[in-house]
Amino acid sequence: MAKIGFADTTKAVRIRRGKVEVTDTDDLDEGTRAAISEIRQTKTQHGGTLAVKFHDKRAALHDLGEHLGIFAPEDETRDLPMPATVVVQVVDGRKPA
Repeated sequence: MAKIGFADTTKAVRIRRGKVEVTDTDDLDEGTRAAISEIRQTKTQHGGTLAVKFHDKRAALHDLGEHLGIFAPEDETRDLPMPATVVVQVVDGRKPA
């Protein structure tokens, strides 16, 4: 989950000077490779297409947050009261004798 959530997709695919650049998978680090869910290439007589699809970063970060206990699933917190802190400060306002 962390590899997907924190992957820098520009290590695999980026646009430089108006052209798409794709990095060879042999040159990618393990985390970036793990974030790729699909690579698809089509060839036609006029060229073709190359598609690189990544796993859902938002879903991975959400799942990671739940796994680490950063936040509870929504159904567990729906009916809980909001925590409150009350600070009472007592000040003795009498002048010393």
